[in-house]
Order: sequence, then structure tokens, then C-alpha cells
Amino acid sequence: MGWIQRLRVTPSVEPLLWLSPNPNAYGNNRNVLREYSPGGLSSIAKPRLAPRPSGFSFGSGSFTDKGGSIPPSLIVATPCGVEDVRYRKAVRKAGLVPHPAILPAAVARFGIQLATDPGDVVYDPMCGSGTVAVEAMKLGRKAIASDRSHAYLESAMLRCQAEKIAMNRVGAEPGFSASSLQFSA
Repeated sequence: MGWIQRLRVTPSVEPLLWLSPNPNAYGNNRNVLREYSPGGLSSIAKPRLAPRPSGFSFGSGSFTDKGGSIPPSLIVATPCGVEDVRYRKAVRKAGLVPHPAILPAAVARFGIQLATDPGDVVYDPMCGSGTVAVEAMKLGRKAIASDRSHAYLESAMLRCQAEKIAMNRVGAEPGFSASSLQFSA
């Protein structure tokens, strides 16, 4: 048995791409507010408006309840949700192999809520297991998903069926290098 160099660690941070047709991408952080921390609740109950040592002063509107605090840019999520279990079972039952890198549903939900409003269209050009499209539909958005791999699109359709999401398949004729799914309510 040979010596193993243990240099690799599990990647903990995966970047998300936020693409927009214009330079001023839409986003609304009020759609993704999180619960206040105990310190935040204390500051709302008893605001400290005195100038800080740095010279910064807070205004009269500071430390008011705005429904939650703005979340950090780091989204903490695990890919082991109930949705993933249903997806894996449906794919294995059909004799297919599940996608090897499933996006956690919580990450998809966060991005969709931050960058879109209900009724908007969400497009996922590398849909893999279909997480983004399914979560978009659950959040009242329309979704279009595509992938180079027909096998991944097949598994994404199984995810839709497992989550009871209606979809239409377009561009699936023989000879196409890719296919896409259109999801509709």
C-alpha cells in the first residue's frame, strides 16, 4: 500500500453567477431578510444613537424594525434536503444515475428570491438535476432549463414529477446537441 498525500480538502465555497441583460442587475435584499440576532433586537428595543468613536453618527431611522436583517453574502446550506432524497429515489427507480453535484435547494431559493419577483422568468443553462427550475416554480416564477446532457434533463424531469411540478419539453428532437425544459404552472 502506497503513501497517500492528504492535501485536498472538501471545497466549502462555491461561487454563484448572477447574470443580467443590463449593467444594473435587479436585486431586492428585502426578499431575503433573516431573523434579527439577539443584539439586533436589543438595538431596536434601545437604540444607541450617540456618535461612535470613529465619528460616525446614526440617524433617527437607524435601529428601527425593518422586518429582519440583511443576510451575509455567504449562504450556508447542505445538499441533503427532502427534495434531494425524493430526486435520488425517483432517478434510481427509473434506472438512471443521479446528478453527481446537486445544488442545495436553499441556495437556489436564496438566489431566486434575491434576483427575481413572482411571475419573472428564471433561466438555468446548466440545469443538472433541475433544482433551480423546480424551486423557481415553487416560488411563483416561470422557469426555463437546459443542459448539454440529455441524461441530466431526463433526471431533471424526474425531479419535476417527484415534486409534482408540471413541465413541457422543447427542442428534444434527434440531432439536437442540447435540450431544454419549459416549466409551467
